[in-house]
Amino acid sequence: MSAFWLLLHLFAAIVWIGGMAFAVGCLRPGAAILAPADRLALMSSVVARFLDWVALAVVGLWASGLGLMAATPVELIPLTWWAMMGIAVVMTFVFCRLRLRLLPALQAARRGGNNQDAAKILGRMHRLVVINLGLGLVAVAQIKLF
Repeated sequence: MSAFWLLLHLFAAIVWIGGMAFAVGCLRPGAAILAPADRLALMSSVVARFLDWVALAVVGLWASGLGLMAATPVELIPLTWWAMMGIAVVMTFVFCRLRLRLLPALQAARRGGNNQDAAKILGRMHRLVVINLGLGLVAVAQIKLF
């Protein structure tokens, strides 16, 4: 059963961290060639879809992380796992802010035709994604490969 939890954990982490790396390093800079209205439309659409995928990844990460911990005697749980869990708490709060607060505000601004507010919200979202990407990379660095 531990192999299942580990595989689920890895897949979910790849979706979340890989998606953030793609968004920050490729999508956002690539979208800069578009006209502002087109860039807003693209980024709003992509962000909404990505956050749906991340919601699944968050559930998968928590389920698998807790499953792995439950299958391990507490005295054998490595300190790095506790560090990952602490990072996961912060990353989950950041995700919840993105998904439950900023995404609805972005969608409302877009529906209302307020592109200036939508752009500001996307900027805030970008900063939070960069923070979560950094935290995710720190969490991955906790893995002992050998």
